[in-house]
Amino acid sequence: LKYNYSIVCHTQPEKLFTIFNYSTLVCSRCAGIYFGGLVSIIIILFGYKKNISTKMLLISSIPLFIDVIFTTFRVYNYSQYFALVTGMLLGSLGFFYIHKSFVLLFTKNKG
Repeated sequence: LKYNYSIVCHTQPEKLFTIFNYSTLVCSRCAGIYFGGLVSIIIILFGYKKNISTKMLLISSIPLFIDVIFTTFRVYNYSQYFALVTGMLLGSLGFFYIHKSFVLLFTKNKG
């Protein structure tokens, strides 16, 4: 299982959440992306359909990329919680964008 997650995440030990001596299988940023996607799925299941433009998706990725660049060049220290939040932002809006794309694809092919 750990190998499968290591394909999509670097899984550096210092970037994993550890709870009761058990570490998550993905870093906090990837966990945020997955959790944001899960929250979006739940919201969509309750009937809320938010259309996200490509521009909005790109804007939502800016905080994540700034965080990656700043931690890579040691402008500030890595924060699991900030990585989680920026991942959640991109994950939730990204899933809304993907959902909208699939809806457009399937409705276009119907008619």
